[in-house]
Amino acid sequence: MSTSGYFATPISVYSKKFEGLKETIVSYADTQKEDVESGVAVSLKHNLKDSKIDFLHKEDKVIQDLRQWILECWKLTIESVHKKDVNFDYFIPESWYHITEKDGYHETHYHANCSWCGIYYVDDINRTHERLELIIEWYN
Repeated sequence: MSTSGYFATPISVYSKKFEGLKETIVSYADTQKEDVESGVAVSLKHNLKDSKIDFLHKEDKVIQDLRQWILECWKLTIESVHKKDVNFDYFIPESWYHITEKDGYHETHYHANCSWCGIYYVDDINRTHERLELIIEWYN
């Protein structure tokens, strides 16, 4: 028996800058009472801040524009996997920001009960996609 291509993880790369997003995130972070507001995996997070898990449900226009764009990218990715137009109900149940300080990092982890995950870099410091692959280790 020969098996190939099962359980492959598609990785799509999209790019769009949202003016004012970084400032909006920083303004939220400045009002945080704790560095890890989500309360999730606190011991795995080092020298970083994260928000509660409702970030993309905030009413700021720039956040809603980002949310809509993410949903559009998600639909494009799913359609490219299925090789046809799909008509799913797309929703984002959880979302948050991370602000990583100097020498900060998040230890290896997984997202249970999550069929699709994504990362949007607000400030990528001119990194290339190849560089990001060195920073993010994907586990299937």
